[in-house]
Amino acid sequence: MKYLDSMQKLVCAVLFLLILNPSLGSSAQVDNEIVSTTKDDFILTDTLSDGEIERRIKFRGILALETGVSSNDTAQPIRGPKVWQVASGKKFIQLIYDDQSRLVDCEYMIDAEMSAEFRKRFKDETETFSSRAHLEGMNVTLRHLESIVDIDDNVRDLVNYKHLRRACKRLHKRMKSAAAGLRKSQVKSEGNSTSHDDLERTLERSKRASSKSTTTFEALMPGTKWCGSGSSAGQWQDVGSYSGADLCCREHDHCPFKVNGLTTNYGYFNFRLFTVSHCDCDERVRRDALMLVRVPGTQWCGVGSRTTNENELGGFQSTDRCCRIHDLHCPFFINTLTENYGLYNWRAYTLNHCDCDERFRTCLKMTNTAASNMVGKIFFNIVQTKCFVLKPETVCSERLWWGRCVKSELEKRAYIRDPLKY
Repeated sequence: MKYLDSMQKLVCAVLFLLILNPSLGSSAQVDNEIVSTTKDDFILTDTLSDGEIERRIKFRGILALETGVSSNDTAQPIRGPKVWQVASGKKFIQLIYDDQSRLVDCEYMIDAEMSAEFRKRFKDETETFSSRAHLEGMNVTLRHLESIVDIDDNVRDLVNYKHLRRACKRLHKRMKSAAAGLRKSQVKSEGNSTSHDDLERTLERSKRASSKSTTTFEALMPGTKWCGSGSSAGQWQDVGSYSGADLCCREHDHCPFKVNGLTTNYGYFNFRLFTVSHCDCDERVRRDALMLVRVPGTQWCGVGSRTTNENELGGFQSTDRCCRIHDLHCPFFINTLTENYGLYNWRAYTLNHCDCDERFRTCLKMTNTAASNMVGKIFFNIVQTKCFVLKPETVCSERLWWGRCVKSELEKRAYIRDPLKY
């Protein structure tokens, strides 16, 4: 009898704890879900007939996506430009490689919203592809993973977030070191070719320049007039031979929100010799710089074109034709750093009417090749190139001297819109 009483008391105590803290029961369920999901780690490869390939890997909570152009063997590394996107918790990293598998741009961040969006898209697309893996004629392979050794060597780094972040940091460090090395070489050449008095005057000029938020010695990357300390341009319109990169640098130099070197602004003291710019300015320039990545085998898919002959196309002719039409035959556009339809375009690329971008998107979709899909994903999903729509507005065209409007007319005004996903 005493045994039954003690059992009843124990059951009552457990029920009482569960009533007070329902999460005790749910936590066990969550733990079970985590255990079960780790057993479902996989690598899913979807290869289109045109050579485009997407690899999705889920391994120990990390979701990774590789997009590019495949070789004949799907186990081999992707040829040509490729994009890696990896989410680990709230952390998200994106890397772009050129056709020589060299890292050309990367970005890592802690952004819960972006990571959640990527995870949702990853889940939805994985369900779609895995459901058709058994269908005849579909080149989709699904392989479950038990350990890290089950992942092919050429994509094993995809699930190593720390390694990818270190690679991204090394790229950023190399870019900074290149600029610093250029400055040092210039200082050395000036020291060897000038007298002590001349060097003192040079140092004095550099001190004055520091107070104006330039670095100690003005140094520019070869082929540019704006990429570095200061500017060698005689006027605003002057750019170097690498005009696309120079436009990005010029835009960044004129960020409206900044804290000059060794000055205080917005309640923040900038102890550095260089200017600290608003993050939005750095983000815009990063996206503009991505536009400089041209898909190999094309003449028109990138900033400007590689040819002066309108009839000349690259090896991927269908894709190049879409890019050429988009570049040359859109009737409504706003060139970089110019104003039209009441809108000033401060970006390093031309803004087109949204109808033109939509036709471009449709053209790439209908072409449906590895090259066209890569262009579409970079243009619409990664760079997220803006477009504009036109709306008629009544504006005053003539006023009396005290400001009263005596004549008005309808004018088309441009309004920025976000792009559709590819």
